[in-house]
Amino acid sequence: VFHIVNGYVVEVASCECGTTTSTTTLPPTVNECCGVLIASGDNIYLYNVGMNMNLLNVPGYVENYGIAMTANYLWSVDDNFFYKWDIALNPFTATANYPVGLPSGFTISAGFVALNDDYLIVVDNSTFPFENVVEMNVSGSGDAVPTVKFALQENRTAHGNMLITTSGKYIIINEDTLTNEYFISQYDYATGTLELDLSIGDVQANSLYECDCTIYFSD
Repeated sequence: VFHIVNGYVVEVASCECGTTTSTTTLPPTVNECCGVLIASGDNIYLYNVGMNMNLLNVPGYVENYGIAMTANYLWSVDDNFFYKWDIALNPFTATANYPVGLPSGFTISAGFVALNDDYLIVVDNSTFPFENVVEMNVSGSGDAVPTVKFALQENRTAHGNMLITTSGKYIIINEDTLTNEYFISQYDYATGTLELDLSIGDVQANSLYECDCTIYFSD
């Protein structure tokens, strides 16, 4: 018997007359369109929008500043390293790869986003009150190589993860440290031009995700 949800086989059961029934639960599939990964403590969960939450097996993962992924890699980051896993999406598997060191003097307090398999986008908060959006080349076996792209507005500090869209828009949660007002801001990633700066007041947003051209945030 095959249990199918939204076109994916999620469970296979073997049923034979006069014997007990054995059930095998298959690893979940991460949908590329609306498959959302959520880090909570030392665990990573998959939320396929409109379906249930599933715990993913990511060997060696421990709580840190955030996670990012492409179709081929999963990343996490702490004060010293970007940690890397080789992944498959259907069904989901993860195998630890080598870590990549952060550049000397670089500090991070928010999440990050993967631009592609070789580049990650992070925010350097050592440059406050103008925190810098930095592109990290993580393709080598040594430390990541940073390139400063542009600065956030004065007295703004980044929170949570970021989004990079297929049309080159960079979307970030940030807080005005003088008023404690939260914003969701959109920049043109190529030029650093601020295009939208939407106040959400005192709602303390901490994550962003996109599904079917709609952007969601959680507090």
